[in-house]
Amino acid sequence: MAWTKLKTAVVIGVGILLAAGTTTVIVKKATVSTSASIYEAIFEHPSSQGMNLLESAPPTLIFRPTQFPHKNGSGFWTPTGKGVVVNFPLGSLFGIAYGFSPARPARVVFPDDFDLGNTNYDILITFPSQQKEALREELKKRFGLTAHAETRETDVLLLKVADPAKLQLYRTTGGGYANYLTGNGNTQKHIFRNAGLGVVADYIEVLKPVFDRTGSKEHYDFSFQRMEQKGPSLDMWSDQLNQVGLELVPSREPVKMLVVERLKN
Repeated sequence: MAWTKLKTAVVIGVGILLAAGTTTVIVKKATVSTSASIYEAIFEHPSSQGMNLLESAPPTLIFRPTQFPHKNGSGFWTPTGKGVVVNFPLGSLFGIAYGFSPARPARVVFPDDFDLGNTNYDILITFPSQQKEALREELKKRFGLTAHAETRETDVLLLKVADPAKLQLYRTTGGGYANYLTGNGNTQKHIFRNAGLGVVADYIEVLKPVFDRTGSKEHYDFSFQRMEQKGPSLDMWSDQLNQVGLELVPSREPVKMLVVERLKN
C-alpha cells in the first residue's frame, strides 16, 4: 500500500530560564534526524510495547512503500488514535481509514481499471486527533481515490464444522488469547490460541468474505501453515481447515462492502 518525501515535524522545545529577576525564553529546534530516528524506532517494533514512544512522538503522517517486505504485516493503535502499521496492503489501509477491519481486505472493492500492483505500505500517524481523516486525505492525494460503505449481494464463504470429533481435539488448553504470525517465507505460521471460530473466520479471508456459521461458542488452539511466497490461497486454507474438522462452503449473501471509487472532477 511511488516514493514520497517523509513528512517530519520539527519539535520546538521551550525552556524557561529564570535569572536576576528576568525571564529568558530559550527555543531549541530538534533536528529532523532526531525525529526520524524516533519514527524509525517505532517502525522497527510496531507492537503495543512501543505505545509510550508512539504517544510521545512528534506529530507526523508517514506513508511510504514498505521498507520491511520480509516482516509480517503488523501494527497497533493507541487509545488516542495514534497508530503504526508495517507491510500492509492498500486494501487494509482503506479499511483503517474508513472504519473497516484491516483484516478483511476482501470486503474492499477497487475500481476495475485500478492497478493494485504488489506494493505494501508502512504508515505512521502521530497527530493528536483526526487521524483517520488525515489518512483519508493522504489516500485521496496519492491515488485519487475515496470510498463509501455499500451493501452488495456478494459471493462469500461460510465456515462450517465438517468433523465435530476432529474439531474437539483442538479445544483450547487455556491461557491468554493470541492471534499472530510467526516465521518467514514458507515456514510462516498463523497461530490462534484460545480463539473463537469467529476470529478465525475474520483472519482467513482471501478473495471472498468469510462468515462463521459453525454455531460453536468454544475456543480453540490452531497453528496453520502459510505459503507467504505465493500468498495465502483459498486451496491452502481449505486444506488447513479440513485437517482440523472445518470447511469452507461457497454461498452468496448481502455484505457491507467498502466501495473505493475515483474522485470526481
